[in-house]
Amino acid sequence: MQEFNLILQFYGDDLLVQENGLVARLTQHIQKSQPNCIVYNQGIKHETTSQLRQRFADEAIRRWVPEADNRIVFCYGLNDCSTDPENPGILLRETMENTQHLLHACKGKFRIFMLGVPCVYDPAYNARVKKLNQWLGELCNKTRTPYISLFDATDRDPIYKRELVQTDRICPGSRGIDKLLDLLRNDRLWWFAKD
Repeated sequence: MQEFNLILQFYGDDLLVQENGLVARLTQHIQKSQPNCIVYNQGIKHETTSQLRQRFADEAIRRWVPEADNRIVFCYGLNDCSTDPENPGILLRETMENTQHLLHACKGKFRIFMLGVPCVYDPAYNARVKKLNQWLGELCNKTRTPYISLFDATDRDPIYKRELVQTDRICPGSRGIDKLLDLLRNDRLWWFAKD
C-alpha cells in the first residue's frame, strides 16, 4: 500500500465540485511535483460556510495523518453571497465568524491556504462577492493565512465574464478554470511550483 506524505484537503462550495474543474486540474498539477500527495475534494454544491462549519472538524480529522504534511485549502463564499431567493446566502458577518472558527479548528494540525471568491455575473450578487473578498483578505492578513484573491482579475476579464454567461452565471467553464489556475500557479504564495 502506498504511503502518502502530503495530505491535501479542499473544502468549499460549487467552484470545487465541477467535473474536471479546479480541484481535478490542480491535483494533476500538484502530483507532478508531489507524487506522494493524496487529494481529498470535500467541496459540496450549494453549501454555505455555516453548513461546512458543522461537518468540518469531523471530516478533516478523519483524514489527518500524524506523520504527514497535512494541508487544507478553503475556497468558499459563492453560496454565502447568493442573492437567489431559492438558494439564499447568509449574512457576510456570519461567513466571517464561520471562517474564524474554521481557521481556529485547523490550528496546530493543518497548514491552511485560502482562495478568494471569483466574480459572478449578477451585479447585486457580485457586490457581495467583492465585499466578502475584501473581508477575507483582511482576516487572512491578520491571521497570517496565505490568501489569493481571485475577484479583481476575473471581474475585469471579458473572456471570463463571457463564459459565465454561457454557463450558470456563477461558475466558469473550462477557459475560466484555466484563468483561475494561472492566477493560482503564478502567485508566489501558492505552495506548489509552477509547471
